Amino acid sequence: MNVREPRVAEGEAREADAGRAHDDAAPGPTAILAEDEPLLADELADLLKVLWPQLRIVARAGDGVAALNAIDSFRPDVALLDIHMPLLNGIEVARRIAGRCHVAFITSYDQHALEAFEAGAIDYVLKPPTAARLITTVERWTCQNMVGSSSSVSSLIVFLISDSPSGVTTSVYFWSD
Repeated sequence: MNVREPRVAEGEAREADAGRAHDDAAPGPTAILAEDEPLLADELADLLKVLWPQLRIVARAGDGVAALNAIDSFRPDVALLDIHMPLLNGIEVARRIAGRCHVAFITSYDQHALEAFEAGAIDYVLKPPTAARLITTVERWTCQNMVGSSSSVSSLIVFLISDSPSGVTTSVYFWSD
């Protein structure tokens, strides 16, 4: 028998993986998942567990206000947001959290992509997300996260150079705004 967790009231987030101990010192990135359709949220969480086992989904929210509350409470590395949610849409959530965590949108609506990237998104994935497409999201987050600090930039350069096949010249370019 497949038992689903009870719905959470609007404006409230629930802690994810309630059966797992939440060790703040646990390694790996953390995320909140904001999706107003529980079945889609469950499918996405299950797919992410397979594709990105290091990721800990620390909270799930069914609306934009709950997503903001979860971000304030859990301070995740990434927020996975739907666009159309009750109380507050995903674009507005992204604007309000500007810079506090990375944002990736997972939505059914392609017409909001430009607005999403203007709000700081690292990715924009159309539903239903495929494994290949979510891997691209993971890679984008990883690259963005590595470039976030100068020591990480050095690590990324060493990785890029050491990962080159023998006899292949690797060029690394730097730019700034």
